[in-house]
Amino acid sequence: TAKGLRLSLDGQGVIRRVEEGGVTVSAAGKSPAGLLVRDVTLDDPPALVGGTISKTGPGGRDVRQVTKLAKLGLAVDATYRDAGQYLEVTGKVADLRGADRAVTVYLALPVGAGAWRWWDSAATARTVADAEGEFAYLERGMQFGLNGLHSKYPLGAVTLPGKAGLSLAVRMDEPVVHRIGYSPKLQLFYLALDFGLVPQKTLKGKSLAEAPFRFLVYPHDPQWGFRSALQRYYGFFPEFFTNRVPADKQGGWFVWGQMQKMAGAKEAGFRCHWGPGGAEAIKWDNANGMMALQYIEPELYQQTMGDYTELPSREVALERLRKVAAGDEAELAKYEKLSYAHSYVPGKWVREHSAREAMRVVSQATLNSVSYGADGAPALGMGKYPWMGESKLGVIFPCSLDPDIPQGKGWFCREVFLETGLQEMAAAGCHYDGIALDSFGGYGQYGRANFRREHFQYVDTPLTFSATEHVPVIAMFTASVEWVRDLAARMHDRKLVLMANCSWGGTPGWLTFTAPYLDIFGAEAPAFADPDFIRAIARTKLCTDLPYKPVDDWQLQRNLLHGIFPGHGNKPEYMAQFARQFSDLAQAGWEPITYATATPSTVRVERYGRILVLHNPTDAAVEAKLKLDTAALKLPPAQAERTVPLEAKGTVVVQL
Repeated sequence: TAKGLRLSLDGQGVIRRVEEGGVTVSAAGKSPAGLLVRDVTLDDPPALVGGTISKTGPGGRDVRQVTKLAKLGLAVDATYRDAGQYLEVTGKVADLRGADRAVTVYLALPVGAGAWRWWDSAATARTVADAEGEFAYLERGMQFGLNGLHSKYPLGAVTLPGKAGLSLAVRMDEPVVHRIGYSPKLQLFYLALDFGLVPQKTLKGKSLAEAPFRFLVYPHDPQWGFRSALQRYYGFFPEFFTNRVPADKQGGWFVWGQMQKMAGAKEAGFRCHWGPGGAEAIKWDNANGMMALQYIEPELYQQTMGDYTELPSREVALERLRKVAAGDEAELAKYEKLSYAHSYVPGKWVREHSAREAMRVVSQATLNSVSYGADGAPALGMGKYPWMGESKLGVIFPCSLDPDIPQGKGWFCREVFLETGLQEMAAAGCHYDGIALDSFGGYGQYGRANFRREHFQYVDTPLTFSATEHVPVIAMFTASVEWVRDLAARMHDRKLVLMANCSWGGTPGWLTFTAPYLDIFGAEAPAFADPDFIRAIARTKLCTDLPYKPVDDWQLQRNLLHGIFPGHGNKPEYMAQFARQFSDLAQAGWEPITYATATPSTVRVERYGRILVLHNPTDAAVEAKLKLDTAALKLPPAQAERTVPLEAKGTVVVQL
């Protein structure tokens, strides 16, 4: 590659050496490296793909590897290609038995003995492995993938200090269930992709008996580790990180009602108005530089059972859904009396059709789209929900948003709910600036597997397999990615932005694959659970939280470290004291490489252009000693060091 990275393969496809700039970074060690494949229904370890190795492509610069593994009943066709700034290994794995399969494909690089560091994030490197003797940064408890594990970041990095840095990555526009890890015992740095294969085709003619794969390999600067790996990834794919929110619209999250009724809302830095209360509220937003965002909760259907005094059975709840979808007059007569039954369709659509027809259409869309569990029955949650009205009893149906499901929930959200709402406000003499996606990935949706086989025909993303049964399933997040990709193409063409409420007790890893299409990331919580992750996948895009109640003063100031605008619930008068600083950081834009280090090492440093933000997470005041790379920061050599006092849990903004 342009960075001098070279993989040396032998005649069996084993990666013998990794070189950078003509120097061997690592060589084959205890375990064979290269492309490997595993049938996860067996107890056998991953097997080297092997096969035939040949030169191909222009000038014979690429290497093709083709094999049929008779014992496993699988075929692999892969190509190693120089993509300029990185090496790319692309191909497909295919079933040869005409059966359902659960398969993992690996790319493993040899990493010899040495003091290699694994990076969990831009801020955390480790040399001590986990209980299994490996290094990885994973989500756990998924219903899909090997052991229910899934990597959060699109990339992983290992660094040999002062000598070398290696990175493995997937593309953020190619949703996949993946795991990136480093095994010192096996001396391998690997990226694993989990696929489900079935002997059928999609409606678009794509075979589901095979799955495409792509691995990216590239070096990074060992001085900056994960930060350098991120910086290089941004350079490969700038289109994933396009910031569509103008600088003067960057600001905090305000929910519901009329913003004009809050004294000092604009001075506090609020800019994102989520679900404004009617045309007059939107007109004020339009006139005062706010972003009015049309509310929708797309992935779920919440069916009220408010006329029941005790929680009904699953069968009763499903029977109501079926009857309303079928237009049963007796059921509709009961259902339309319930307040929450009128929540899903804008008034304009109801006026043009009827409330009953609205209820029928959304119920039928839910029947078409509801996901199934391993038992072959619709997945649903039942309980008391404060917003449901009457007895507050209700049922929540998780739905596939796949835009190709005919008359499905994805279609309903886009064509019935959103389009009608946009038209309604335009007719009232005002306009929305974007769409507000509530509970996006919430209620367990981000980790849910869909066992409903009739949905397989609509997928554009490869299937995966279930964590427990090891049978082909749809990772539900992939359907939502397909839908939000389609929605983004439509809305961005109209200069509208997309905001998602997407972080609660955790900041889920599926956001890696939605990030290219979202413009604003919201955490309905006092803080993002994983701010390093959200800032990495958002890059310079707007992030904001929603605490509902004021957070401690130090915590609001800590938001400056990751450039996360404080939201509704905080004290407006206190927010106003820092509004200019948040705005300055947003306009400067976050940069992963700080070109600055601090002592003590507990002090966090982040950079926004020529602005540094320092945070002391400890309960004791410290004097932070900053060392600056004056050449990289274009500063006079005399400014290479400075001292910054930090209070306990204090945050300071330093203008360079």
